Amino acid sequence: MTKRKPIVAGNWKMFMGPADGAQLAYRLLNAYEIIAPLDVVICPPFVSMTEVGRAIEGSGICLGAQNVFWESNEGPYTGEVSAQMLSGWCDYVIVGHSERRQHFNETDAIVNSKVQAGLYYGMRVIICVGEDVHENRAGNTKDVIERQIREAYLGVTHKDALQTVVAYEPIWAIGTGKTCESEEANRICSLIR
Repeated sequence: MTKRKPIVAGNWKMFMGPADGAQLAYRLLNAYEIIAPLDVVICPPFVSMTEVGRAIEGSGICLGAQNVFWESNEGPYTGEVSAQMLSGWCDYVIVGHSERRQHFNETDAIVNSKVQAGLYYGMRVIICVGEDVHENRAGNTKDVIERQIREAYLGVTHKDALQTVVAYEPIWAIGTGKTCESEEANRICSLIR
């Protein structure tokens, strides 16, 4: 069994343009030496990726994208960024984030297409999974997580799966003041493994 290396990924969401993002990246460089045994990934908005990438170049901190479009080539997809475009620019890409599922109606099938596209172009893929408050209260956590994992990995080889990371997002706890206790988080992480 391969030993897992801990990873910390920061999703900057829709915050910080290029100048502010670069400034924050430079500040993170000082803290990085303290946490070097981890893989550290920062995922700024697309518009900030070039400046942030320059700031962290050669530091060991990895650059990640917050999203990717599933079509791998150029085409009539206004506002989208393909895996081919991201290839060689960033190391990681986030797919399946709860906000993308909720606000943009991304399905498990779309998440799978994004996983496939990211892997095809050599990126490590961070796959987000999690249940909402209704699913959690109904006791459906296990079923939801299993479905999301199975769908995300459809058609993915074992070798390619090793280039992925699964992030558990207890959606029911985000912004609610409720916390996912460590015992529950560990139970879900064991289920995912």
